[in-house]
Amino acid sequence: MKQSCKKVLEETAFVIQQMNGNEYVEELKFLHRNSIGKHIRHTLEMFESVVKANESFKINYDLRKRDSHIENSVSFALKTINELIIQIENLNLDQPIQLSQNLNTSCIKINTQINREILYCLEHSIHHLMIVRLAIENNFPHIKIPQNFGIAYSTLQYKQGCEA
Repeated sequence: MKQSCKKVLEETAFVIQQMNGNEYVEELKFLHRNSIGKHIRHTLEMFESVVKANESFKINYDLRKRDSHIENSVSFALKTINELIIQIENLNLDQPIQLSQNLNTSCIKINTQINREILYCLEHSIHHLMIVRLAIENNFPHIKIPQNFGIAYSTLQYKQGCEA
């Protein structure tokens, strides 16, 4: 699981390092006036939430930082990615934690583990990266995108099974 996270983060870095600052922050019609940087920030902050939970034993994705530096600076996003790769490698995947989640007018609490939450972040990030991929393909065709960037592992496995 850690290797899968590393691969997704490295591919994200590969894609965004090709972007200039204006491309990264441009509010795109395709994204309902959001930027690629905002999707990257969201993705990275989900992973950061899990890293912090490894020490605090608590996680609440609703309370993530929403750091504008990540969404406005390719170099800061790349720095964050590099830090996350190291931090994820050092996670105790079996660490029990408590997830708090706001639902409507209440907050629920669920016992979970780091491994379950890192898996959630991995899958969640892949879906956001597909949105990023589509935005890049529609707006910045000069950017090279890895073949399976933004495609869920289950989809890749299904396609391989159908082609066999």
